[in-house]
Amino acid sequence: MKFKGQASVARPQSESAKESVFVVWGVPPGSLVQVVDFPTADALLSWMQGSGLLEISDTISTSADVGHRSDIARGDVAFEAEGLPDAFVPAASPPESELDGEVPSEPTQSAPPPPQADDEPSAETSMRPAPTEPPSDALAHVSGEMPATTQKGGITVVEARLSRTELTPAPGRASATAAIQVDRDGPVWVSIAARGYRLVEGVPRVQQLSMSAGSAIDTDSTIDTVRFPMEAVDPGTAEVTLVFRQRDEFPLATLRLVSLITQHEAQDERVRAQAAAVKPEAALRELPTLRIDETVADGRSYLDVGVQVGSSHVEGRVRTVDKAGLIANVYGRIAALRAERHRFPEGEDAETKRMRALIALRAIGVDLSLRLFTPEVRQFLWDRVDELDELVIQTTGEFDIPWEIVYVSDPTRSVADEPEVFVDHFLGMRGATRWVYNTALPREVVVRRGRAKYLCPDYKGPGLALSFTREEAALIKSRLHARVVRPGTAAAMSKLMASGFDLLHFAGHGVWSDAPPDQRLLLARYRRDHPTAPDTSYAASILRQDLPDALASPRPSAPRMVFLNACDVGRIDTSVVGLGGFPEAFLRGGVGVLIGCSWAVDDEIAGAFSRHFYEALESSDIGTAMKTARSQALVDDDLSALAYVAYAHPHARVTIT
Repeated sequence: MKFKGQASVARPQSESAKESVFVVWGVPPGSLVQVVDFPTADALLSWMQGSGLLEISDTISTSADVGHRSDIARGDVAFEAEGLPDAFVPAASPPESELDGEVPSEPTQSAPPPPQADDEPSAETSMRPAPTEPPSDALAHVSGEMPATTQKGGITVVEARLSRTELTPAPGRASATAAIQVDRDGPVWVSIAARGYRLVEGVPRVQQLSMSAGSAIDTDSTIDTVRFPMEAVDPGTAEVTLVFRQRDEFPLATLRLVSLITQHEAQDERVRAQAAAVKPEAALRELPTLRIDETVADGRSYLDVGVQVGSSHVEGRVRTVDKAGLIANVYGRIAALRAERHRFPEGEDAETKRMRALIALRAIGVDLSLRLFTPEVRQFLWDRVDELDELVIQTTGEFDIPWEIVYVSDPTRSVADEPEVFVDHFLGMRGATRWVYNTALPREVVVRRGRAKYLCPDYKGPGLALSFTREEAALIKSRLHARVVRPGTAAAMSKLMASGFDLLHFAGHGVWSDAPPDQRLLLARYRRDHPTAPDTSYAASILRQDLPDALASPRPSAPRMVFLNACDVGRIDTSVVGLGGFPEAFLRGGVGVLIGCSWAVDDEIAGAFSRHFYEALESSDIGTAMKTARSQALVDDDLSALAYVAYAHPHARVTIT
């Protein structure tokens, strides 16, 4: 079948300036599908043919009488294409306002329109109303597929499909499938996020699939397909996450595809198709959620942000140019604030000191919200700040940013006009928990006698001694019937990962190294004058070997929990493709609950936090226990309450047998 399209050529008055070709595909003519900006018509042809998406049957030629105006002059270019991809077949024409770069505040569709191209620096926000009619649910199948290897600089195409019948992936490709329940009368939106790949300019990050009557799926055997052409940027292990959504922010399915980007044409035959599909629990849809989808390529980060509270929803896309600089600034300010606490006037009472520190921390949290959220998202959060309890922060894998200290404030006024700090306006104080797509999210962790382990190193090196870890060890031993890891060495830790555990608690020092990027837990034999001595620390890079990614080595296992009560081990470094810290390694390895600490905390406060957490956990779930421990820590201290993060189902419970 042949499809007709239209192209418009825009030429500025200056002869030295380049022409700009805007290509609009439509079926029938006049029905807009998408617009792609190319510098010349030749560049358009090169991209079409080089991507392998379609074959040109007739030569494209520009109109001879295109006007030359000082702003933009448009002339139509007719062409016919054989085998136009399904990704370019429209289900409905978007509003006229999108053609001018504007996004309507209240679209008529039940899901958000596709976001702008990667290189457009503006932010966008849209509101999505709740469905007005009961959904007509039907069984459907989704799949994601892409080549297992791509050479750096090459174009690879990621395909997402929706079908009424089971889908069979092609052999030898990275692929995943999942069965889902969908509203047959509403569109299914699929979004893409990646590490190592960059979406080809002009291709929407969100595209639409449909099962409604009269759509591309009219029979059980028809498959609706969209394609995402992507450029391979960073050599090494790379991954793509496809997220299928419909009525709310919680996905119907997430498909994670891991592939290899090679420096040269020769492909590594050891690479195999790898994928996983995990559907969320329906009960999670009742909770408020902050969704962060991130694409990282060539050191650049793009964040797609969505917030949903009840039936209300808002989203905004923000381009983060220098995320590394942002993170360094935040943790530098936190470190300076901690140091300043010891220089407060001696005559100040404890409450005055506490409030002074909280005001400074609030300033950091407000700055983060200004950098990460559009004004509409900030207003949305402010209007619903009292409804954010049990907030779920769901993400494709962005955890550099300390979301727990983001502060919700009135966007119409300066916080300088608000002398009081409302501690429950920090996201962490609402009982926030985090969820990484395609990782375990158990509702219960059963800790059997003898299967709880702990390691609280007794440091002998100068400047390393911790006064309260012995009390913490006694607490873990008595409450969890835990056994100490003997000997407390890196080799013993590796052996523990191989033999398995139900719960692991570590209380000690942790460090983050930049070259090469890695995290380490410091063990009892560690000495600062010999930091690289063998068996004195346990690195996240070793953990990834001891506890392989469940995607690459699928294996059934009982839900497990890890508590790392150590500095700087609650976050991961997503700036390096395929390389993260302890949270990523544990979560990808199958651990279902992980508690960590994002920055340095005092020894006494760390011990108190774990005590309050485990005491609350005896009669409540993870989310409530975290909120209780954070609240108590805020009474005892001024910062450590928000240093702790929880990767867990908010309603997960821990049962000791």
